Amino acid sequence: MIITLLAHHIQWDTDGDDTVAQSLPTKLEITIDLSEMGDWHDTNQRICNQLSDETGWCVLDYRLQGYDSDANYALQMTNFFEQTLNKE
Repeated sequence: MIITLLAHHIQWDTDGDDTVAQSLPTKLEITIDLSEMGDWHDTNQRICNQLSDETGWCVLDYRLQGYDSDANYALQMTNFFEQTLNKE
């Protein structure tokens, strides 16, 4: 079974380069295959590798939460329409 999670509050290892740190995402969608899960260290390594593969930078820390991309899209569209209606 493959699940999608949201990695957020990501802290990147930029060697203190604030310009680079500000240009990197603070949240990214990741997938985990539960059938391939080992111990926590193995899972953490897979998550860090996914995040690093996405940006080319190493990860110092992150948080996870359940994530549904369809629900996220619906929420964004609802917020957009509400903002548009409130401008009129």
